[in-house]
Amino acid sequence: MLPYRSSTKLYSLAEKKMVSIKKETPPPAWAQGQVIHDLGCNRGWMASFNQDNQQAFLSNPITGRHIKLPKLGWPFPSNIILTSSSPDAHDFRAIVTYNCKSSRIELCFPSHNRSTWLPVCNPVYYRVIAYSARQKRLFCLTSNSVECWDLESPSFLWEHPLYSEGDFKFDDSYFGRLSNHHNYLVMDEHSDRLFLVERDIYRRVGPDGSHMKYAMTGCMDYPCKTFNFKVYEIDANKGTLTKMEGSLDGLAMFVRTSNSFALPAADFNLTPDSIYFCDDYVTLRGGNDIGIFNYVDTKISSIYYPSHPSHRGRRLAKTFWFTPNPH
Repeated sequence: MLPYRSSTKLYSLAEKKMVSIKKETPPPAWAQGQVIHDLGCNRGWMASFNQDNQQAFLSNPITGRHIKLPKLGWPFPSNIILTSSSPDAHDFRAIVTYNCKSSRIELCFPSHNRSTWLPVCNPVYYRVIAYSARQKRLFCLTSNSVECWDLESPSFLWEHPLYSEGDFKFDDSYFGRLSNHHNYLVMDEHSDRLFLVERDIYRRVGPDGSHMKYAMTGCMDYPCKTFNFKVYEIDANKGTLTKMEGSLDGLAMFVRTSNSFALPAADFNLTPDSIYFCDDYVTLRGGNDIGIFNYVDTKISSIYYPSHPSHRGRRLAKTFWFTPNPH
């Protein structure tokens, strides 16, 4: 069994300090095992998958509450998002994606008796998903388009391409490029606005911050490093994209494949017009690609954890954005 830790430590971005939360009781037996996979952090809940018994579950590090989800098998789950923060609500859904290019999206209703995973959307590989609680719509990102689904029906509403003819697309030249980019869907629940965020990443960075050529270093010698972002607002009714020029309208955006969202910076003592980013599976290696990107002047500042490439030997624990809730 993995060792039980009597407390959880979180870093508060608003207060700029560590916060320690004492755990009153250990997790239930079905949530303990030798191999526990993190499936993201969403609406105040950590989603996990116990490989030992194939049990998916939610846990709240503030309250210590654990909630069983239906068991998951193959293909391996990659991410779980939630439609609200209250798991006792009748319409509360957990939505899972998988690490498989021929897979699908499934959802369940944890508060229902005999809940099971139900397939939704098309049987294709979705890189990222986001949910609008107001519109009750699910937005899904493929490698070259964004789709919108009504989960109440459920029914398909629209699809819009991300790239015009001749624009960049993922292809076989990926491993020859010095940089890569990854897309996120960011939902601002306060204004119900949806954004596409493009993250540009240098694939190999040396100890002095220089960009290493693939032929010089081999594949896995040096860490990745984020160097730029571009943001587009998506019309939730049509799917059309409009680039945000020099401002994010005072928003602070948080990006990670498992959970991306936006907050009005002034209400939460955050840096306005900025993108908070952390290590993601897209950075592949290094463990230190964490920072705040200022969308106005394009400068990057650090967050608590070390971010300079010279620190690449200090591999850090997996990082998530956590928004507390009382449930």
